[in-house]
Amino acid sequence: DREFKSLTLEDEIIIFQWTAKILYATRYKELSLLYDRKDPNLGKIITPKDLESYSSLHLFLQSIRFTTIFNLPKPWSIFILKCEDEEFFYHNNISALFLAMKFGSVALTIVYEDNNLIENFMYGFKRLEEYKLNFPQLLEVNCNILYSAIIKKNHPHYLSTFDEQNQLLIINTIGNLFSREWNDIEYSHYFDLLLKSCGFDKGLNAIPAAGSCTSFLIDENGEHITKKLFEK
Repeated sequence: DREFKSLTLEDEIIIFQWTAKILYATRYKELSLLYDRKDPNLGKIITPKDLESYSSLHLFLQSIRFTTIFNLPKPWSIFILKCEDEEFFYHNNISALFLAMKFGSVALTIVYEDNNLIENFMYGFKRLEEYKLNFPQLLEVNCNILYSAIIKKNHPHYLSTFDEQNQLLIINTIGNLFSREWNDIEYSHYFDLLLKSCGFDKGLNAIPAAGSCTSFLIDENGEHITKKLFEK
């Protein structure tokens, strides 16, 4: 009802719980789905051991059951965007712990287990609240956030404490998050694939030529807004 405006930490926790449940349930379902229905001998899409790599996300989801304190930094980054059209859209990359969902003119993008670093790194996109994005622009913003999640080199560790008497779960972060260097060509490959998967394949190619990447983030005067967004 509030269009995700002026989110409190409590609001963010609810968004995190709801979307993380969707992402984790997607992976959990793959325990029972065949990798190739034509060749059952290949087994399921993932194994129980594969699912163990999502143990931190599973831990965070216990906040649905118990009152939970997430000590800073928050183990997620959330971006809220406004769009021109009203169409539904959903996209995830489970290995990158990334989820994007659009309902009506409001779009939500979230990355898990990044300790809020991507939100800080991509702070310019938090300023997009004053713009109404068209669909290619939304895909471009999401691809920037997705690629930031893909280049993570590690996942932080988390220490949980449970107060049984008060039924209180406390989660603390241990260790830092590191990422490898941003690569424009690699980013553009992801952007190209995302565009084409959404039907924008009529000669479009996002891969850099002469050192530039395709961008749809321009204002009504034809000026690129990315630099302005990221000015200190």
